Amino acid sequence: MGYEHNINYKTRVFSLITTDLGKRTSIIKSSIFIKGRLLVSIEKSYEHLLENPLKKTILQTLVVSLMKKQHKKIMRNLIDSEYDDLIFKLLTKIYNKEQAKKELKLKWQKEIINLN
Repeated sequence: MGYEHNINYKTRVFSLITTDLGKRTSIIKSSIFIKGRLLVSIEKSYEHLLENPLKKTILQTLVVSLMKKQHKKIMRNLIDSEYDDLIFKLLTKIYNKEQAKKELKLKWQKEIINLN
């Protein structure tokens, strides 16, 4: 189970992926990639849910809810320009510095995605 979206942002396509790494690790991981390169990754533990016997009965529902929330958060962070410094650093590795500046100055687009 997981979520995957491609978002058009500042003339680039970013791949957002959120997955459950399983009960053994109890971690939900969300990552953003550009041109196959990792831009940022966020991990959140749900070990506290495994410790509560009442929550174990609805564990899958809770994990899916946490995944959706985390996926929306990383998507919102991207669209709200929170990763622009990281994007610039990564683009300067791919292109020269002047081209990277042009990429970020171009009018950006955002794709509205309803995760309901």
